[in-house]
Amino acid sequence: MRAIDYALREAWASLLRSGRSTTFAVLAIALAAVVLGSLLLVTWNVDRLLTQWATASELSVFLRDDATSEQRGAIEAAVDQSGVAAGREYVSKAQALSRFRSQFADLAALSNDLEENPFPASLEVRVSPDAERNGRADALIKRVAGLPGVADVRY
Repeated sequence: MRAIDYALREAWASLLRSGRSTTFAVLAIALAAVVLGSLLLVTWNVDRLLTQWATASELSVFLRDDATSEQRGAIEAAVDQSGVAAGREYVSKAQALSRFRSQFADLAALSNDLEENPFPASLEVRVSPDAERNGRADALIKRVAGLPGVADVRY
């Protein structure tokens, strides 16, 4: 017990004798830890952001109002067979209007005054990261844009 007590008293006395150098050393170590932590935090956040961007890539195939169910089926088949889609969802005109009203609550009153629904039905396609890198998504866009029943394709 005496040895520990003696060691602690001597360490404290040594720190007090060389106050400036001790303060400088502690501040340098603290600064190094803050810089390292900041770099790790930035790296982690950039990695998460890039991962989100890679999985958030979507293209929307807007259908004509007069598109038949056979045309819609052909469009869905083209998307499915392309190997580009990580997933897809059909959004009807009614669903599109409902989304507009929920996402833009301030403008929802305007949509109540409309006589007919201005939003087209669409097929929302989540593009796989591999297909985006390989340029297959562009080929799918060109192919689908020429199919009957397609009004527009947005990527």
